[in-house]
Amino acid sequence: MHRRTLTPDPPDPPPDAKVAIIIPFRNRQDHLKHWLFYLHPILKRQQLDYGVYVINQHGNGTFNRAKLLNVGYVEALKEYAYDCFVFSDVDLVPMDDRNLYRCHPQPRHMASAMDKFGFKMPYGAFFGGVVALSGEQGLLS
Repeated sequence: MHRRTLTPDPPDPPPDAKVAIIIPFRNRQDHLKHWLFYLHPILKRQQLDYGVYVINQHGNGTFNRAKLLNVGYVEALKEYAYDCFVFSDVDLVPMDDRNLYRCHPQPRHMASAMDKFGFKMPYGAFFGGVVALSGEQGLLS
């Protein structure tokens, strides 16, 4: 399942980024409702041209997050010329608007300080949860 949602009234001038938010998903409806409830207002206030893609894995096999992210990337590009991709776990919601859902010159780890870990990294090599990458940062179209 995937959804595409643009801001209802694009700002003037148009946004400088077209952002696809890709969520790997399986059996987490309550988390998804919470994510949508809190994230849509934040994304609208950030005046983004954005689409949300919820990529669902059916069955009871091992959850394959990486494959779902790849599928989401390919499906999003079939619908729109996105230049920024935010890969987000469905259970991670920012505390406020300061975490900008945009791409930067370098890949951006957007979930580096989480309340459930006392606002510290759970381990030194952690790079996941919510990550922003531009098309030029290693993604192939």
